[in-house]
Amino acid sequence: MVLEWGQAKIEANALRDEILAWRRAGWTVGKIYTALFEAGRITMSRRSFFINVTRIESQAASDLVPPKVTAPAVASNLPATKKEPSSTPKKPDPNDHLPRMEHRSAPDIDALFNGTATVEPLGGKAGEE
Repeated sequence: MVLEWGQAKIEANALRDEILAWRRAGWTVGKIYTALFEAGRITMSRRSFFINVTRIESQAASDLVPPKVTAPAVASNLPATKKEPSSTPKKPDPNDHLPRMEHRSAPDIDALFNGTATVEPLGGKAGEE
């Protein structure tokens, strides 16, 4: 059955608490759909139901996550304190042992654009065959 735009979301939201309770009790989404559809409580397609249940469950999970606590603002009238440098040495960079590449083989960009650079083709010098 074709529903008006947004009707499936309205049906799913109306049954949100009941659907979540069934999911917590261990019911599969397919069984919940079948029970509600056969009872005439929903008219949406199975696919729309699955999409809406996924949305409802993710919203319910995000409702359980506590909001991030931010640090209180520091009063601007307090004197600034200097942090002493730590006496512990910095850890060595694990990439320091890698060789550095120099770009000596790259031709001069200005010479390329002026047309005065000589560029050797791949595989040897120009004119060799």
